[in-house]
Amino acid sequence: MPAATFEPSADSLFFRDRIRKMAVGDIVTDEELATLVGKPYKLVQSAFYSAKRAMQRDDKIVVSRILKTGWQRLEDADIVKASEKHSARIRGGARRGARELACADYAKLKPAEQLLATTKQTIFGLISSLASDDGLARVGGGFPSGVLPVSDLISGLRKTN
Repeated sequence: MPAATFEPSADSLFFRDRIRKMAVGDIVTDEELATLVGKPYKLVQSAFYSAKRAMQRDDKIVVSRILKTGWQRLEDADIVKASEKHSARIRGGARRGARELACADYAKLKPAEQLLATTKQTIFGLISSLASDDGLARVGGGFPSGVLPVSDLISGLRKTN
């Protein structure tokens, strides 16, 4: 069976064109997006999100939501700052996974399952630690800009504050 091909909607293509024309720092309002396609923004929001993902993937353009206003094209420094929301979600997910895993009765697990549980618990702990501000400072604080060799990363994790 041939692989399915994805064709973006006409609305999504209009949004891509509009995003491409935005200069860094520019804001496009929800009203402008609605006018662009002749439909209420709420009805075409999924097409905008499709365009947003495609622009990130294909053109390395990132836009961020401005509550009840619209979307702003981010400059590079703002992209780095905006990624904190993802770190917070990852941290929370790791903590939830660790709490859930802690509910399993370790003594009732087979040896292979015990090993898997221990490995996952370790990974959740590592993710939670590294995704925090302290973890980032601990790991990346002493490395030259733009260079983070794996051996240095591991050494950074072993450091104590």
